[in-house]
Amino acid sequence: DLPAGVNEHAGFVGSTLGKLTEEGVEPEDIDVIYSQCAVYFDMHIDLFIEQAARLLRRSEKGGCLIFNGKTEEHDKIAAAAEKNGLHLEDSKVIGGMNGTLYIFKKA
Repeated sequence: DLPAGVNEHAGFVGSTLGKLTEEGVEPEDIDVIYSQCAVYFDMHIDLFIEQAARLLRRSEKGGCLIFNGKTEEHDKIAAAAEKNGLHLEDSKVIGGMNGTLYIFKKA
């Protein structure tokens, strides 16, 4: 059971996040996007970041994108985030199959 206002959208991989619009999610309608593993194995991390940025709301407490990405793709992740108006708030290299935990905020 999830608290009121929290929705899980299972069945998506990172680069298909844009299809949430088919479920009624509008641009700038989401406060937080969190993915523990669906993005890590996606070959199109830049597409995921672009689609997530479009869906995230601009707000002081919202607009957060949190996910685990491959540490070796850091430059690609950082470039895609910057291009799409996301600023790195924090990151931590966890290692192994968890890669790096990223927290981005929409400007």
